[in-house]
Amino acid sequence: MDGKEMTFKDVNCFNGAKKIVIYENDIVVYNVEESFTKGVEIMAKKISIFIGVIVVLFAGLYFVVDYKNNQAVEDNNNPYGDKELEQGTIDQLDDPNYQNQIMPDELKKKVDSGDPVTVYFYSPTCSHCQSTTPYLVPLAEDNDIDMKKMNLLEFKDEWEVYRIDSTPTVVHFEDGKEVSRIVGDQGEANFQTFFDEYVNR
Repeated sequence: MDGKEMTFKDVNCFNGAKKIVIYENDIVVYNVEESFTKGVEIMAKKISIFIGVIVVLFAGLYFVVDYKNNQAVEDNNNPYGDKELEQGTIDQLDDPNYQNQIMPDELKKKVDSGDPVTVYFYSPTCSHCQSTTPYLVPLAEDNDIDMKKMNLLEFKDEWEVYRIDSTPTVVHFEDGKEVSRIVGDQGEANFQTFFDEYVNR
């Protein structure tokens, strides 16, 4: 439209807010309420599309992670059977330092039999275990110790059964009872001393 806008004012009309703009030659009435409503509708559509995209992405990510977890469980020698595993356990299934797992029933039978057994009680999410395991497991192997591993993240009842207060904890059993234990990230030298004194006798 040609012409110079001179002035305007807002008035409340029966059908909603109107913006009246007076030009040199014409008077133009804008329906402010209608424009605002259309703007809101457009914004709502954009938000809906954005939320939809986010939902699709999260759903896709969930299925990818679930597929990878299933593959990890199937591809590795899974000692846990058909138990639904925590993510921390799944992440360690193919780690050489976390093999030689022992299940609760198996450990009970082993202890009750009176045979000597050394058990490393740990949790995959325990930061102290994560720093201890890389040197403790090779140390046990160097000492020809068949150190079993009990995953307390998966078998929470065993905390109370074996009176474990914190992880990592190594316990040596003989004749159906506990001989001794060492608790915490004690360093390689202290674990060697423990093995020499109670396991390699």
